[in-house]
Amino acid sequence: MNFRRPLLKAANRLAALPRRPAIALLVFSELVIFSADLLTGYETGFAFFYLLPVLYASWRFGNRGGMVMAGFSAMAWLETGVADGSYTSHPVVEIWNWAMSVSVFTVIVFVFAELKRRVDIEHTLARTDPLTGVPNSKYFFELAERELSRCRRHKLPMAVCYVDCDNFKQVNDTRGHKEGDHLLREVVQVMRLGIRPTDVLARVGGDEFVLLLPETAPGDALAVGERIQAAVLATAREHSWPITISMGVANYSIPSASITDMMSAADQLMYRAKQSGKNRIIHESIESSL
Repeated sequence: MNFRRPLLKAANRLAALPRRPAIALLVFSELVIFSADLLTGYETGFAFFYLLPVLYASWRFGNRGGMVMAGFSAMAWLETGVADGSYTSHPVVEIWNWAMSVSVFTVIVFVFAELKRRVDIEHTLARTDPLTGVPNSKYFFELAERELSRCRRHKLPMAVCYVDCDNFKQVNDTRGHKEGDHLLREVVQVMRLGIRPTDVLARVGGDEFVLLLPETAPGDALAVGERIQAAVLATAREHSWPITISMGVANYSIPSASITDMMSAADQLMYRAKQSGKNRIIHESIESSL
């Protein structure tokens, strides 16, 4: 049996705990470890278990939280040693032992923090288009599936817009790929300003983007498309770019199709727009079959 997926799911849930429940979990785990250490005596090693709340605090609250927990864990570990007589009761030695324990835990906190930073970077790169900073196609499908389930459950409308930059290749060929990259970043910035925080924008091809507009009626979806088209054309004129926008907008009263089918419908509408002369939006309202 593969335990990796359930373990990752459990770890993600712990990492996503709100602040107060996370603090309560840390306090409870520290008390449990401290009590178990006292009951088992000095012959049983518990150093690893004291490290667990330190690592969790570091992951959930950052370096500062990890260092605070390192101090508490080191103190608890030291106190169990004093209680069972395995440490001398001389105050200087106790302080020295506590400082050494805190130092070890702190080093681990910083190593763990660097590991988390690298994991976060890899996680972001796996979900984000490196050029424009918007979600890539893989992450788009994850986000879209959540919104699709929510809109179906509450019987809400949803729209998918497929966007293509007309004549983008001409910019690459005449001005170079650096200018082409600049163009794509500007187009993304313009589209971001034209949508709501709850909408999803993703790059799914070289110069192709997709927009997911949950809770959006047909007239509103078309208005979003027209607003984005006008803003992109204004930006293109400012930079003397020979580009326009072709867009297909598929609007569902209650989405009954899959995300793949909805994207395909919007994509076909976009191609109809390009075949009709480019620089236009073709919109289609699709009734639910639920």
